Amino acid sequence: MTRRAPFGSAVLVDDDQRGLRVWLRCLDCGLLGSFQFDRAFVDIRSDEVDPDWDGVCFSRPAKCAGCGVVDRYELVRPSAQALHVQAASVGSERALLSSSEPVVRARMQAWDGTVARRPSGAIAHLRGQVEARPDSAEAWRRFGNCCAQFGLYDESERALRNALDVDAGELHAAIELAALLWFLGREDTALAVQQALQRLGETQSRQFDRREPVERLVRVMKDLAYASHDDVSLEIIWADAPVGNDVAVHLSKIDIQKIDRWDRLVDMLASGDVIAARIVPGIPPDEPTQLQTLLDSSAKYADPGVLCMRSAQSRERPVIAPVWRSSSKKRNRRKKANSRSR
Repeated sequence: MTRRAPFGSAVLVDDDQRGLRVWLRCLDCGLLGSFQFDRAFVDIRSDEVDPDWDGVCFSRPAKCAGCGVVDRYELVRPSAQALHVQAASVGSERALLSSSEPVVRARMQAWDGTVARRPSGAIAHLRGQVEARPDSAEAWRRFGNCCAQFGLYDESERALRNALDVDAGELHAAIELAALLWFLGREDTALAVQQALQRLGETQSRQFDRREPVERLVRVMKDLAYASHDDVSLEIIWADAPVGNDVAVHLSKIDIQKIDRWDRLVDMLASGDVIAARIVPGIPPDEPTQLQTLLDSSAKYADPGVLCMRSAQSRERPVIAPVWRSSSKKRNRRKKANSRSR
């Protein structure tokens, strides 16, 4: 039920915090109407960007009931002021896709500097980017994220899958697809999570900050774990720091229902030491496993030597795998072989 307020005086937020209601005036026909949105994204620095912009972008395009134009409206001043007050109370900016609050403080600006004043404008701009660069996985991913943000879920899924078709190692697109499918309640969410974990291992050699996408993936995994009644485990293969010419490679599992320190799982998956990760059926017969002990440890994951930690109760043992020797050592071996052949 919506709280009543004088006409056009303020934003009417639902009692269950699922949305908000504002008054918009069509710039073409002048019709004044009430609209309900899930969220409003407010850029409190809009005066610096464009003095004529109200600084508010809603979670979907607004279509006039009178003349049918889309996103051609004026937000009545009391509603705009109320939204800015609520956004200022949030404290800090948030990523659009990571917040479900009705009023979100955000910077409404694309990566190329374009300001997203209205949903239809942002969608049209990014659609133009993928039409101009159809072979760019990044352009497809950004377009897919934009469509998801403004409620175009089918188009978002197609765009994210296009990003993965262009670049099979596009980790961000794989994670965003998993998050989208989970949001839509799709049964193929688990498969998307599995594919995202696979790409996480395949992209360890790429130099980029993977913490933010990993946090998003782990949130989906956590939700799946709480909703699932199946016996499944998370299996991870990771490497210790090299010792001499060898490196210890570990394979261990943990019952996904027994993961308590999801923050440490984020640290581990984002560290760059994970070679592969996947969801597998069944649960480990012997506990605690090495992975369970590692995640439950109070030690900071980034500290030296934490990866080399062993569980005295774990029956798992590291696999010793040789690493490539340096080119200088190869040259020395060639010299010795040549001298013996003479």
